[in-house]
Amino acid sequence: MLFNPSGSADVKGVRNAVQALEASLSQRSEESQFPVNFVLLSSAAVTRPSWTEEQKAANPEAAEVPIVKLNSYFFRILDMKRNGEKEVEASNLNYSIVRVCALNDNHPRGRAVFNSGDTATGRICRDDAAQILAGALAEPALANRPVEVFVTDSLAPVALSEAVADMDRPDRDEFMRRYPGSSWITKWYGGDGKADTNPTPEPMMSDPEWKKSKK
Repeated sequence: MLFNPSGSADVKGVRNAVQALEASLSQRSEESQFPVNFVLLSSAAVTRPSWTEEQKAANPEAAEVPIVKLNSYFFRILDMKRNGEKEVEASNLNYSIVRVCALNDNHPRGRAVFNSGDTATGRICRDDAAQILAGALAEPALANRPVEVFVTDSLAPVALSEAVADMDRPDRDEFMRRYPGSSWITKWYGGDGKADTNPTPEPMMSDPEWKKSKK
């Protein structure tokens, strides 16, 4: 029997869930108490198999993660997940698509770092992922958009709303370009785990004098 990607849980299952919720909501007279009424767990890297050479050159670390290389060997799992996302995006629901980076139950818990553009790399444990998915229902800033998320254990956890707000900082793109991967985290955030409103590129958090200046 040939595997049919369009009939997978990532595509048909999502479509059925969307249609069931749309039907249920259409029969209700009261407004939902949540800004988001459908949260989809997806995967970082879902768009990367179709990246242009220019995109790959601009984001080499993201382009080279193992799942991208293995996509064609595993029933094009990333393509299926992206097609599932499209089912949600085409719906009438207020949705949130949370693309988690590499799931690893041994990864320490810490501060969630959100990103848009499907360029993030990192790890996250399932407990943190579950907490974020549940919290997404009540987070307006996550409504009707796909985001990636990973966790850094070098910083203390903060409220979901604060972590999400950092994603839309005016200087975020600049810092992610200057400090790709995880290195930009330690330059962007102060030693207290709060986003630095006037960040400077040097020195790093490991510098004792810089830590002292942040107190």
